[in-house]
Amino acid sequence: MRRLAKNDSNAEFVSARGYRATTLWLLASALVTLCRATSGAQVVLQHRERFCLRDAVPQHSRVIFQFFTIGANMPKVHTTVTDQNEKELMRWDDVNTGVYEGRAKDGITLLVACFDNSGPRKEKKRISFNLRLHVDQESVASGAAMDPIELYVERIASRVRDVEVLQRNMRQLQKVHIATVESTENWLTLWGVSQVVALIAVALLQLYFLKRLLVRNSAV
Repeated sequence: MRRLAKNDSNAEFVSARGYRATTLWLLASALVTLCRATSGAQVVLQHRERFCLRDAVPQHSRVIFQFFTIGANMPKVHTTVTDQNEKELMRWDDVNTGVYEGRAKDGITLLVACFDNSGPRKEKKRISFNLRLHVDQESVASGAAMDPIELYVERIASRVRDVEVLQRNMRQLQKVHIATVESTENWLTLWGVSQVVALIAVALLQLYFLKRLLVRNSAV
């Protein structure tokens, strides 16, 4: 009996160690995914140009579409997301960033995202976009039937996706901030040069009028 109890305790200890090791491995994988820089594809749209991308959505999957424009003045673009029946799922009018998430269990088998640069301004726009597929655990099994580790992994993946969106927005804000600082620095440099030129011009005029005054006084 003592040997059996000892073996049971060892088995529980090994099981606990295995669970902890699995949890640590999942956390490490999530951190690696989070720290890895994910750079999406980019496209440059000329004025009145339209660009569309299509991707199939398999069963039991979740699709995430993200995009943001690149530029100092944060250009805006018209974007639409439709399904295989050309049903409009999402629409953005003149925005510089957007995120859409859809699931295959909602009847989506094909996702079509289109960018349209038909605004009044005749300028080209650079757009970075990312379209990814993930396993939809909720469509495979209910939350009560799922393993706790699977639920934990799903929550971690959701948090990682949210952090990635925030990271992209922060990168865009940093680019805008850098462009604003550089533009302000250029204008300040021009203002300083103009002030120096104006000061030199005023000094030369003062010397000129002072010289004429002295010449008149000496003539008198």
